[in-house]
Amino acid sequence: MPENMFHYIVSYKQTFVLMLYTILFLEVHAVEDICNKCSCNIPATVVNCRGLGLSSIPQPIPTTVEGLYLSRNKITTIPQGCFQNLPRLIYLDLSRNNITTIPQGSFQNLPSLQRLILWSNQITTIPQGSFQNLPSLKRLSLTGNKIRTIPQGSFQNLPSLSFLGLGENQITTIPPGVFQNLPSLQKIFLNENKITTIQQGSFQNLPSLSFLNFWYNQITTIQQGSFKNLPSLQEIGLTGNKITTIPQGCFQNLPSLEEIDLSVNKIRTIQQGCFQNLPSLQRLNFVENQITTIQQGAFRNLPSLKEIDLNDNKITTIQQGCFQNLPSLEQIYLNDNKIRTIPQGSFQNLPSLTYLNFWKNQITTIQQGAFRNLPSLIFLDLSRNNITTIPQGSFQNLPSLRKLELQDNQIQKYEDGAFLFLSSIKKINLENNKNMTCGCHLPAFVSHIKKVYNRNVDVIGSCQEATGATIRILNYAQCKG
Repeated sequence: MPENMFHYIVSYKQTFVLMLYTILFLEVHAVEDICNKCSCNIPATVVNCRGLGLSSIPQPIPTTVEGLYLSRNKITTIPQGCFQNLPRLIYLDLSRNNITTIPQGSFQNLPSLQRLILWSNQITTIPQGSFQNLPSLKRLSLTGNKIRTIPQGSFQNLPSLSFLGLGENQITTIPPGVFQNLPSLQKIFLNENKITTIQQGSFQNLPSLSFLNFWYNQITTIQQGSFKNLPSLQEIGLTGNKITTIPQGCFQNLPSLEEIDLSVNKIRTIQQGCFQNLPSLQRLNFVENQITTIQQGAFRNLPSLKEIDLNDNKITTIQQGCFQNLPSLEQIYLNDNKIRTIPQGSFQNLPSLTYLNFWKNQITTIQQGAFRNLPSLIFLDLSRNNITTIPQGSFQNLPSLRKLELQDNQIQKYEDGAFLFLSSIKKINLENNKNMTCGCHLPAFVSHIKKVYNRNVDVIGSCQEATGATIRILNYAQCKG
């Protein structure tokens, strides 16, 4: 071997060893420096700097770190490049600081980062490219900031992102296409912002999106086609807004949709055709609106619908057929409305209905056949109404009914045959019906159930004898024997 070649090899080895020692020295120095301020495990895979009153991000950060916790400090800025060369970083928590801006490139070269938490800061804008090229990022939380706008390109090249938290900000609009090209995105939280309109195309081309949360915004308008081409969408939360009408077709062609929550809005009418081609829809929530009318066919062609909650509205009448042909419907909540009558045939062809609640309405009469042919009905609540009489056949053809709530009405009498054919009944509550006349039908009916089915029926309530004395219904002396 030539002598000059030998010297070259020796010199190269010395340089390599020197560089290696330098890197090791800097790494050890970095670990010692940051671990003097924060708590670290060995070999510095987790660095915990929570709640230390830090005004800046400590440097240098060891390249071995996988979890970096910087929450509950006084950090105001993220210097460009301060998180560079951290190839193993998986979890980065910067929540509950005073960060106002995110410079472009703040989170570059973090190939392993999966969770980035920035909630409860003072961030006002998201510059284009702030979160680009994070191939492993799954969860991004920007909840509880002061963000007003979301520019196009805010979330680019995030192929693994599944959760995006933008709630509790000051966002007013969602520009069409701002969330496009996020193939793994499953959940978007936009609750408690200042959004007024959901525009057509705001959520297009999101093949994995399953949950959209708009709770407590100022939404008045949902444009037709706002939720188009979302094949995996399962739940839409719109509670606490200012929606007055549901445009025809705004919820159509969503094959996986299971729940729509429209509670605490200002909806007045549920029109025919609002909910079309929703084969998987199971729950509709309209609690605390201003609904007065449900048009016939409003819930047509919803084969999987199990629950409709219309509690706390202003419904006065139930149009015949508005609940018909819903083969999977199990529960209807109509409590706390202003319903006066229940027309015959109001609930037809509901083979799966088990629960029907009319508590706190203004019902005065029960028309014969109002609840006819409900073979699965188990619970019927008509309490706290203005019912005065229970006619014969009011509850016929209810073979599964177990609990009948009639307390807190003004029932003065029940006709013979009023409770006939309730072969599965276990409880009839007639408490707090003043001046109800005693009769023999109920005691005889209870005796019949005991004799034929060997089962007791719990009848709660009192009645008045001809003498004016108040006794328990089943203690009426003239019926004994």
